[in-house]
Amino acid sequence: LVVVATMSFSLLSDDECIRILSHLEEPELDLVAEVSKTCARVARCDAVWASRAKDLCARYTFDRRDFEGNFLYLLEQDPLLPAYDGPPLRMPYLTPENSGQGDRKIDDMGLQHRCYPSAQRGRAPSERERVWVTTEFPVTCCGARHASRAALEQHCLDMCHYERMQSARGNGRLPDSWIDPRLRLGQAAFTALPKREQYLRVHLYVAKVLPEIEVMSDPENWDVLGKANLERLSRQGLAFLEELIAGANRDGFDEDLFDELVACCRADLEPTAIGEHICAAVAEGFRAAGVYSEVPNVPYFSVRDFLTSGLAGCDPDGGSSSGAQWWSGVSEIFEHHYEGELSW
Repeated sequence: LVVVATMSFSLLSDDECIRILSHLEEPELDLVAEVSKTCARVARCDAVWASRAKDLCARYTFDRRDFEGNFLYLLEQDPLLPAYDGPPLRMPYLTPENSGQGDRKIDDMGLQHRCYPSAQRGRAPSERERVWVTTEFPVTCCGARHASRAALEQHCLDMCHYERMQSARGNGRLPDSWIDPRLRLGQAAFTALPKREQYLRVHLYVAKVLPEIEVMSDPENWDVLGKANLERLSRQGLAFLEELIAGANRDGFDEDLFDELVACCRADLEPTAIGEHICAAVAEGFRAAGVYSEVPNVPYFSVRDFLTSGLAGCDPDGGSSSGAQWWSGVSEIFEHHYEGELSW
């Protein structure tokens, strides 16, 4: 390939070279690019990489509307500001709350932390006096200095900041390379990159996250807490099934079909089957919506939750209206129930 490229590429127009290179895979393109300056220029031009970048980004998308409408909204409400780490507060003696629950805010002067008189440490939080202490700009966060309110507020929307602050709160942390480059850079900055760079960055992101999902989805790798949670979900589902069997109105519903659905449901409610259902949804969710969106048919559980907490962090029936979505996805008989075909 190298010899042919050396002898022949100089005789071809750029368009002819591009047509040839469009049939090569990424490693072969890198080899061609090493042949000569002309080969490097053509092999790395946008025309060669545009379709590759587009196809890869289409295969691994993320739900921008959900991310901006829900995730960023929540981040704006609680921007995960750093805890107070300045000198001891004296005259009067104050203690920063540092609970992470509304005890930090940004104003035009700097970063504010809510404190209480140290003498009131023994009181219930609701009974303490509260004082706001300001650390004036420039303020340090994630190892960088931020000189203004605008700069700090912009930094707080950065996904690397989000991961570092979640780690500080004990909620796990994804490595920077596991964050979608379209989110890390912003859509405008990502789109401005050369097509080859777009492809390589998304390819690296996928190459980091997808194998980890696959390893964690193997039942041989499920930990004790994850298995215990699956057993809990199994018991919950079997109890629901018994209620359905005892109380369902089967008028007009084929008895043989009902018995078949019950048998299938019992199999679907085995702990391993539930775990495989969740893991399949995680893989689908990663491809369709990225790391931070809720995975399909598993309420209150994102790919990030799976990567940081495993199956132990999954509680899909914990909300007032999540049961229908969760159980309907686990087994068909529950879907019939929620659609009113087996009403009690």
